[in-house]
Amino acid sequence: MSSTRAEYVAVAVCNIAVFPVCLPLYLLVLWNFATKKEFKGILAYHLMLSMGAMDCLYLLSGFQAGLMSLCRSEFFPAFSQIGSIVRFGYLTAVPIFTFLLALNRLIIILRLPKSAVSDLAFKILVIGTLILVFAFPILLMIAVPSVTIAYTLQFHGYVYYASALFNTVWVNIQVTLELLSLCGYFLIAIAIKKIFHTSFKISSMEVLLIVQGFLLTVPLTIVNLIGWRGNHHIMAGRAIYLCWALLAALVPAINLSVYVGFNPFVRSHLVSAIFRKGEQNPSLFIRSNGVTSATQRENKF
Repeated sequence: MSSTRAEYVAVAVCNIAVFPVCLPLYLLVLWNFATKKEFKGILAYHLMLSMGAMDCLYLLSGFQAGLMSLCRSEFFPAFSQIGSIVRFGYLTAVPIFTFLLALNRLIIILRLPKSAVSDLAFKILVIGTLILVFAFPILLMIAVPSVTIAYTLQFHGYVYYASALFNTVWVNIQVTLELLSLCGYFLIAIAIKKIFHTSFKISSMEVLLIVQGFLLTVPLTIVNLIGWRGNHHIMAGRAIYLCWALLAALVPAINLSVYVGFNPFVRSHLVSAIFRKGEQNPSLFIRSNGVTSATQRENKF
């Protein structure tokens, strides 16, 4: 049985509701990442800042999709196309960011040597990916007339019409990067347990960064894996479509909860901003009795 109007309405309401609830909190979290001294000079937080900014744009495109679905109208061409380009850019950029974050954690844990060149390379990749977010889909549509990135009321979602080869390459790259990211965290777990064992000491900050990185990778990976292998089943089954679409709509909310729940820096600043405006927390930074030399170097990487 195909998905009905009820399922589309439920997903649309979720997309609309999550936007005003999550966006203000998310912007506050990102402001802390960008301005607070605890996060400056740490590449992992720079990557999380970029991922969070993309989540905010994802919330916007979801809000647009919800409005179009409820009203059964695309309003005007630019409205739907902006949302489509944002969603396409998100699905292109975030797998790259999650991979870079996992690679960064792996380098730190394995105590691999770093240099100013490697640090610069990471930053160039981040900046290049952010530029790619908007430039790539626009240039793609201009250069290849057969490519269409748009919202369709037929499926109540964003679609990308292109050649079979392009679709295969694009989707496979996304899924591969996400799976490699998960593999990176499994390698970290194996390294800590089997290689370093009891002689390895790790700071609380590093543990939280690893947990955050893993949890930030999981939701979108699940959404993309299901969409990659089960697209026809998704559109043909009401329950399957509803679960998949709701999970996709809630990806930014899940990521936000990870930042707040697993990062005491963010949580303390967030609570302070909401309930104790202007009050400083002198004991915010986590102290650890055992910090590896690799973890100490993290403060500049």
